[in-house]
Amino acid sequence: MVRKSTKKELQFIIDKWNDGSFSKKTRSIKLEELKANGFNIKNKEIKGLGNFKIIKENNWISTPSFKVSILDSRKDLRGVYLDEKHPVHHRLVQNYKNGDRIINERDLIKFDINVSVSQIVIGNIQLDFKQNVQDHLSSLFKGNPVDTYLISCKDQKKTIDGKICDIQVNKKNIIQALDTFRVSKRKYNTKGYTETTFNKELLIHFKKKFNTAVKNNAQNKNYLDLVVGDVNSKDPEVASKAWVIEIKFANQMSTNKAMNIVGQIQKYRENLCQNKNYNPKSFILLMVGTDKEKDDAVIKEIHKDAKKSGVVFEYFLCT
Repeated sequence: MVRKSTKKELQFIIDKWNDGSFSKKTRSIKLEELKANGFNIKNKEIKGLGNFKIIKENNWISTPSFKVSILDSRKDLRGVYLDEKHPVHHRLVQNYKNGDRIINERDLIKFDINVSVSQIVIGNIQLDFKQNVQDHLSSLFKGNPVDTYLISCKDQKKTIDGKICDIQVNKKNIIQALDTFRVSKRKYNTKGYTETTFNKELLIHFKKKFNTAVKNNAQNKNYLDLVVGDVNSKDPEVASKAWVIEIKFANQMSTNKAMNIVGQIQKYRENLCQNKNYNPKSFILLMVGTDKEKDDAVIKEIHKDAKKSGVVFEYFLCT
């Protein structure tokens, strides 16, 4: 059974790790110092201390000591995963968006980040150690050197907060995002659950995945269900990457409606083409329904007509 450490013991090790009192090479601590600070040493390994591994060194000549190291580079000193949920992530994102691409290691220490390494990854944020020579030299007289980390995107195809950049939007990553969205059959068949409700939920999901995802608004003339990417960007290349999604429920499809859908979409595309940068092929008809409805003759006919008109047909299966 792993012994639970006290907050005091863990904080003692964290402070020792950060203040430079450990040897940079050995990272060891004397047995007497551990005992003096309340540690009950019974085994060769002290467990349950955050993200630290503390093992007794085989040294028969000098005073008994314990080697201190990090268990998992993906976690902070307390053992919390370094991901988008970590408190430091929000701070770094805000710094980056405000044009501040450097963070002082002292600020990282406040968030229990291990600053003994040259590179740190938190979500899509990459921190690279950079000794600030000017500050470093001036602070040597105070005995407290100032070092910093450069903030950048680990994956250049994504934003600093891990969302797909507008220039990188394509059919493949839209379908991948759809694959991680779920709606149950029960919910789908509930009275009052409409295309508008589905649209709102899908928008929330897409906003977590893409830098730009919007519902129908004044800019897209209030007739589009969902736009992924910046169709109104002043950059022609960015605008050309945007995709439009029209949502339909299979349980609302009748023969008459089916006949009108493709014509309706063609009208939408004509209006969109007023924007010279929009790619008319970037249009998805998203049919939402059950596995049984997928085989309905009306749905198959819509799929066939959509394909003829150059529209991408995707069936979203409620499970």
